[in-house]
Amino acid sequence: MNSGLAFVLGIVSALVFVFLIFLFILLSFCAHLVAYPHLFSLRETWVVEKGKNLIYDYPSEQKEAVTIVSFDGYHLHGTYVPFPGGSKKYVIITHGNSYTRFGSLKYLDLFRKEGFNVLLYDDRGHGENAKAVCTMGLKESKDLLAIIDYLHHRFGDDIILGLHGESMGAAISLLVLADHPSLSFVVADCPYADLEGVLKHQLKIHYHLPGFLVPLAGVVCFLLYHYNFNQVKPFKALRNNQVPLCFMHGEGDTFIPPEHSLRLSEANHGYSEVHLFPRSEHAQSFPEHEKDYRAIVHAFLEKTRNL
Repeated sequence: MNSGLAFVLGIVSALVFVFLIFLFILLSFCAHLVAYPHLFSLRETWVVEKGKNLIYDYPSEQKEAVTIVSFDGYHLHGTYVPFPGGSKKYVIITHGNSYTRFGSLKYLDLFRKEGFNVLLYDDRGHGENAKAVCTMGLKESKDLLAIIDYLHHRFGDDIILGLHGESMGAAISLLVLADHPSLSFVVADCPYADLEGVLKHQLKIHYHLPGFLVPLAGVVCFLLYHYNFNQVKPFKALRNNQVPLCFMHGEGDTFIPPEHSLRLSEANHGYSEVHLFPRSEHAQSFPEHEKDYRAIVHAFLEKTRNL
């Protein structure tokens, strides 16, 4: 090999090495954004929701702080709000990514008016909980299973128990169905059918980067944080599902497009219904269409009695 060719090959090898280092840094950045999103504090979310007039009568409600130990010993903090006079109906409300249980207060009011006892809680790594990697539903769905078991052990196996989730909370509420817990219904507001599709969509819109980076970033996420976010596929949890589902989604949602709810409904084995709200963006269906949203949930709950 002559010296000129050796020099060229050396330059090419150096450039390839630099490119691979840059690519790994870029993929690590993508993985970190998912595993450790920017989080809002309890106080911040309280101020935001109060400013939107979405806390309703929560300050005057009787409530109880609860701590539930999950499958791996992790402690989940929440608030239990009993229905005055007693009720056999219970609902667990799961908030979205980066937020806290105070983001669920609007739905607490909805279910309280339907006669439900309500349990709100902070997702793993969020709110009052200890810092932890966000797995976008993989570990979080096991946390929700622990909360379901907690309510059954505390109040009995004969209770009527349902779930409501928003965004990532909706995905968590659907993923838990793969384990066939004893549930009466699930209301899923703007869920994702598979996380990989959402991340590709967001990478293109916000960072102008190609979607093929997402599968690679999932591998790097596994190396750094011991899980691959491309394994988060709620639609797969519905293949043998028999729990009635009610999907709510804003037609103007550009973060998680409404096609995800339609896809989930098609994948579902049992009963499901999909409601799209005109012009509403991500997680804005209730605030912008409150009367219709309440009426839809009321009608759905009435239907589940006969399903």
